Amino acid sequence: MKKRSLLAVCLFLPPLLFHSHLLFSSHMRAAEITAERISCDDLSVRITITAYLKPGGVFFGGEVLDFGDGKSIQVPELPTIERPDLGSEIGIAVFQITHTYDAPGLYAIQYAEKSRNEGVLNLSNSVITPLSVKTTIRVDPQFCNSYPLLSIPPVDRACSGVSFFHNPGVFDLDGDSISFELIEPINVSKYVSPSDAGFYLPGEPLNEKGDGPAIFMIDPLTGLLTWDAPGVSGEYNIAIQVTEWRKNPATGEPIMMSSVIRDMQIIVEDCENKRPDLMIPEDTCVTAGSVINEIVFGKDPELNPVKIDVYSELLELPSDKFPASYSPYPPDFTPSNPPAELTFQWNTNCVHVRNQPYQVVFKITDQPSSGPKLVTYKTWRIKVVAPKPQWQNVVPDLVNRYATLTWDAYACSDAESVQIWRKVDSFAYTSENCESRLLSSMGYELIDEVDPSVTQYLDTNRDRKLSVGAKYCYRLTAKMPGGILSPVSDEFCMEPISVDAPVITNVSVESTSYDNGQIRISWRSPFEISKIQYPEPYQYEVYRGEGIDHSGPLIAVNRINDTTFVDEGLNTKEKTFHYTIVLYSKTQNNQSYSAVDTSAMASSVWLTTTPGDKQVSLQWGTNVPWSNYLQKFPNHLIYRGEYGKAEDQLTLIDSVDVTSQGLNYTDSGKYLDVPLDDDKLYCYKIMTRGGYGNPKVHEPLVNFSPMMCSYPINDLPVCSPIASVVKPDCEQFLSAPTCGPYNLSNTIYWEPGGLSGCRLDIRFYSIYASNRAEGEYQLIGSNVRDTFFVESNLPSQARCYRLTTTDELGRVSNMSDPVCNDNCVYYELPNVFTPNGDGCNDRFSAYYELDNGTGEEVICHVIDLQKCPRFVKQVSFKVYNRWGTEVFRKVYDNDQTININWDGRDNEGRELASATYYYEAEVKFDAIDPMKQNQILKGWVQLIR
Repeated sequence: MKKRSLLAVCLFLPPLLFHSHLLFSSHMRAAEITAERISCDDLSVRITITAYLKPGGVFFGGEVLDFGDGKSIQVPELPTIERPDLGSEIGIAVFQITHTYDAPGLYAIQYAEKSRNEGVLNLSNSVITPLSVKTTIRVDPQFCNSYPLLSIPPVDRACSGVSFFHNPGVFDLDGDSISFELIEPINVSKYVSPSDAGFYLPGEPLNEKGDGPAIFMIDPLTGLLTWDAPGVSGEYNIAIQVTEWRKNPATGEPIMMSSVIRDMQIIVEDCENKRPDLMIPEDTCVTAGSVINEIVFGKDPELNPVKIDVYSELLELPSDKFPASYSPYPPDFTPSNPPAELTFQWNTNCVHVRNQPYQVVFKITDQPSSGPKLVTYKTWRIKVVAPKPQWQNVVPDLVNRYATLTWDAYACSDAESVQIWRKVDSFAYTSENCESRLLSSMGYELIDEVDPSVTQYLDTNRDRKLSVGAKYCYRLTAKMPGGILSPVSDEFCMEPISVDAPVITNVSVESTSYDNGQIRISWRSPFEISKIQYPEPYQYEVYRGEGIDHSGPLIAVNRINDTTFVDEGLNTKEKTFHYTIVLYSKTQNNQSYSAVDTSAMASSVWLTTTPGDKQVSLQWGTNVPWSNYLQKFPNHLIYRGEYGKAEDQLTLIDSVDVTSQGLNYTDSGKYLDVPLDDDKLYCYKIMTRGGYGNPKVHEPLVNFSPMMCSYPINDLPVCSPIASVVKPDCEQFLSAPTCGPYNLSNTIYWEPGGLSGCRLDIRFYSIYASNRAEGEYQLIGSNVRDTFFVESNLPSQARCYRLTTTDELGRVSNMSDPVCNDNCVYYELPNVFTPNGDGCNDRFSAYYELDNGTGEEVICHVIDLQKCPRFVKQVSFKVYNRWGTEVFRKVYDNDQTININWDGRDNEGRELASATYYYEAEVKFDAIDPMKQNQILKGWVQLIR
């Protein structure tokens, strides 16, 4: 191997990496903190600090260990014990303590020693740089947890120019997921990656083959650290973060159980050695009960002796969990010609079943005649799965429409349950390499879960009976401790149920509306029924219920002779509906129709849209007696159009293979390669395709979802409506044959708002009203779907209105500008009256009486009814004689007196003489328009006695 001299590259290294002499001692090479729960019944934890140091009278300790809960302890000074097995000038010190936490929580345990060993190349001034380590643990009685163990020491040796590999040898007895990450060491002033160009000759860094740059990385799943290849000889320190993850049983989300930050040292030396190699088995998956017996081979290209070490949790299992073994044990150096061998043996058992594979880390070390030893790590992953359940039979009961399922007693005594899954129509699938697809992704429904001792089950479809015409297929899975599922069983199908009742085939949304939606329901006649016992013609009664779960009451909506019915006037925008069909026949020797049998229930398709960044995600589903996961017709079709398009004008943009992708789709503009526009409202419909698995029932069964619309994520405001109000025809109103009281109404129309720059995905409108434009507005209409609103039973049309829009996200627009309606106001006074007691024109009034009080019609001059007062609130009335002297004054302010009805007397009640008088009437009207609110009428009136 080529040597990389420090002198050759010193000009390219940062000056801070070189020290000619330091006056204080240094010792810390590497360290880590590990933890162990004492018991699952309390919050006690055994904490261990393992430090790797330069030996020679050096002590470890004297600094503070922080438990992360506000408590700490000073670590006593401990001597360093030499470890020649790790190489020259390497010793170890271990401090261990048990700490009890007061409460569950996540705690960060930290320790820092004042100085590292002198001369670490990639750290600034390492001799005065603390070596800090931290381990974070979750302490919680809810999680009885074994924290990960790191079995391979964090001090290792490498050769300059030769690929270096290291593995921390991490295993977790609980089988939790482990992830690995390279991070910067804690609390260092300057850290440089070991693959930095400053540690290589000019024109480098190079890998071992010399054909590319140097690589420094860690595999996030296996923890294998690769440095291809080290540069200048010397000491380097790095940090590896090992994180333990577990799925939260309540939420299903991964949560961090612990995290260990290991500070590791790599000692690079100049050497001529070549790295040894290992030949290990391929990663494997076995069924519990299998025996693993594999041979691992190791060789050295220079035929130096080699030693093969094994690190795995399988070697640490307690005796009741059947640990693995290997030989030769203990490992030692043996010749590598022929290749050295190691035999690995493990008798697997049901107790070994878990989600995560077991890792077996093999390490081969050579023994050259001189110079440092080289190592190679390789990881073998073994997954153990539970055995699949084994069928005996599925026997249908065609009369009762039941099925009896039987299977063998399950092989694992520690199983928690056996799950029974059912699907309409067969789905060809065989689990391979111990891997199983989710049964739900293939359209199977979990119908029950039984004790593992049970070997028989009666499927009555939850007492609803199996659906006529359907071919039912079943699979089984076993659930092991921790919720781990076995591979799925083989499929067992039975012949389709006889079609002796209606077979519902379609519940398809034809039109989407809040109040005028349409759903088409179709069905097949009972073509396998006894025509002698139940002769044709048949009648069918359609029953409807709300919701997708088939709960709630059913109502009869129609009884017809046909096998298709369109249900109208529905809120298909917000609701799903389910239907069932009742068959009627004139049974043998019976002249009247009677109910014979009922179809299964089937619901309409629901569709939801979720906005995303430049995309819209769709999800749909239904509850039907057929299957919408057909391998023969796997694709559901996606239709799209912009807002305003009719449903039958949407364009087919894509399809989804639901047997592999599920009932969902994300529209990111793949159609025509045109990205979605944030300012456009996109509308979608889904065409599902399904079937009964029965060749006698036509496939595919095509059904449409409602049309649903959505924007991509945007910051557009909600459109404010643009409103208008219908103005009254005053000429017609004033000629009406009544003077009040009134029963009036106002009609408001509006448009959604701007066509761009605001959101048009309108959920509903809210209408507010006030008696004045600037007044306080009160809500008078909510959840309005139309674009008009009628406010009825009004005594006055003088009203102002404002509207808001609520969009599909529940956001509310600004109020619209006010629009106002006004009253048809009117007031007129005569110019003559005769207060002589004859019952005709006896009073000066805004209109004349037709009746003198006797019930007899009085013939006199009458002002037309169209001249009666309209919407008068108050009249201030004054009368003057011809010399300008005021003779009468009064204010009239209610419905009974605004007509004035002056009897020709002055303010003191004296009769005025016949003459011409002048009046002034200040009239206040009920009106919105300020120009209409006040009028002053001046005129003359002739008083004749």
